[in-house]
Amino acid sequence: MLFWFLGVVPQSQSFKDDGMGPIPSKWKGRCNDEDDYFVSNSSCNRKLISMRKFDKVRQKKNGYNATSSTAVDLFGHGTHTLSTAGGRFVLGANENGFANGTAKGGLPNARVVSYKVGAFSTYGDDIIDCDVLTAFEEAIHDGVDVISISLGTPATSSYSNNSIAIGSLHAVKKGIVVITAGSNEGPAAATVQNIAPWLLTVGASTIDRQWTSFLELGNKQRIKGVSFSLTKLENKLYPLVSYMDALGENVTTENPFHCNGSISPEKVGGKIFVFVRPSEEKSTTCYNMARKAGAVGVVQVTDNRNNVFEAYDFGMAVSLISITDGQIVFSYINSTKSPVGYITPVMTEVGTKTAPIVGSYSSRGPNSITAEILKPDVIAPGTSILAASTNDTSGTTPPGPTYKFSSGTSMAAPHVAVSLEDLNRPYRGRIMKTSTIDNTNQPIKDHNGKPATPFDMGAGHIMPQNAADPGLVYDLTFEDYLRFLCTQQNINAAHLSKLSKQPFQCPNHYNLLNFNYPQSQIPNLSWVPIRKVNLVKNIGTPGNYSAYIEEPHGIYVTITPDSLLFKEIGEEKNFTLTFTAKKDAEPNHYVFGKLVWSDHTHNVTSPIVVKAA
Repeated sequence: MLFWFLGVVPQSQSFKDDGMGPIPSKWKGRCNDEDDYFVSNSSCNRKLISMRKFDKVRQKKNGYNATSSTAVDLFGHGTHTLSTAGGRFVLGANENGFANGTAKGGLPNARVVSYKVGAFSTYGDDIIDCDVLTAFEEAIHDGVDVISISLGTPATSSYSNNSIAIGSLHAVKKGIVVITAGSNEGPAAATVQNIAPWLLTVGASTIDRQWTSFLELGNKQRIKGVSFSLTKLENKLYPLVSYMDALGENVTTENPFHCNGSISPEKVGGKIFVFVRPSEEKSTTCYNMARKAGAVGVVQVTDNRNNVFEAYDFGMAVSLISITDGQIVFSYINSTKSPVGYITPVMTEVGTKTAPIVGSYSSRGPNSITAEILKPDVIAPGTSILAASTNDTSGTTPPGPTYKFSSGTSMAAPHVAVSLEDLNRPYRGRIMKTSTIDNTNQPIKDHNGKPATPFDMGAGHIMPQNAADPGLVYDLTFEDYLRFLCTQQNINAAHLSKLSKQPFQCPNHYNLLNFNYPQSQIPNLSWVPIRKVNLVKNIGTPGNYSAYIEEPHGIYVTITPDSLLFKEIGEEKNFTLTFTAKKDAEPNHYVFGKLVWSDHTHNVTSPIVVKAA
């Protein structure tokens, strides 16, 4: 049973229960809440077995509102992520005719549960920590197997102040894996959220499907762009005008290529308007300004062509082109007396672009609380994902079902959740953190074309087929997490005893570097060597594993022993990594490498992240 935090539209065909048997007897939950105006027992079935709301504290704080106080998804976010994970087969799913085909989630026969906190899926006055903790408590009691949370939490100075960190630790204690989205504030550094080590934190990658239109210039150059617009121009050349040339009278702007001032209808009407993306919010303003001024099409120059939200129709032909191609267009406009162009109709392409790459929006490390813990853990597909959604996102009326594309780490998290279902149950979360693409021969790229680092992608892109037979795992117990918390501020043994419900003593001396996390992150390596001890457990066939180390630049890394022989399942072995800075180590600069244990059948990969002091 899969559990989600963000509401659902129960009428969606993705949650039909045709052919499904009775609800498992282990389920202890109920369908709905009596005071939910829009939800009744008939809203649930043998597929969607519960949809509840947790907003009592929010109601007391902000006042009761029948429209928002409901388990129904008012904006499509929860429906999209839940159907990505567990949606049934639905024929003819598409958005405006794009990607028409059969939709299904990763586990179409799984039971799904939706517990909604807040009304609008944002923190602040809407989502209250007490409501989040109550939802966790009910989910644990009711009998869910996997919890996925496509919801970010604000950065705090301590895990003890974070409701998702607290609630998820209680779930992990009961053997429930908790998957979380890493947030969408990339590519800025140290923006990743949900960073507790017991969480499986997911970043987002792209897929190889794209919607393409071309900007054909009057000088015969043809520039490839991204578009999601249904508007088709008459097949002829139209005048091109840049924002700089479209300013109204007596209007000045510090950057004339950016759309942050008034534009003249006389200069834009009937033309294709070209501007540089200022920001996601202001891009919409630019589109609206161009449409009101009578533009027939818009070309946006952007470093974020993966954002299909900015490639929508807006009542005009649209094309998003790269910064490099934008320079070509502006050069053509500025050097031509009467520049003209044409935006071609959109076509769907599959397998024509490199994928996966890290989504530009996907939040990055390093970890803002504990520098020794790498986040995100992995990346998964999160860009332009088609799934069930709502046909009304105003938040004022109960929405109906439809299908839409969405992008974000929220869309990536469900891909990881469903990949865990058939894995070795006690080790599911730890397996996924090392079962990733072997990217030695063709490194995964970041959005800017450079090789992605562990701060961008964690251990790499998930590979469910590798996770089914991982070989080795870095085992961590609930007690290990308690010892980890002993190293954190504002947490003591008394707090941890209440959490464990039995007496607990923090170790007198505990080195956080020896926390058995499946990565090695050394945030302050001086000229004195640092040793890190790890333990791996064999959960596969017997095998002899050899170590392969890719050293970070300027860092010596040695391992003892460099081979491990496992004769039986469950056998455990220790090894020690020693890190030493070379003379050419660059201080205060992170460098990256990796450790791979291989028996020529299994490859267990762990990132190495080091910053010399």
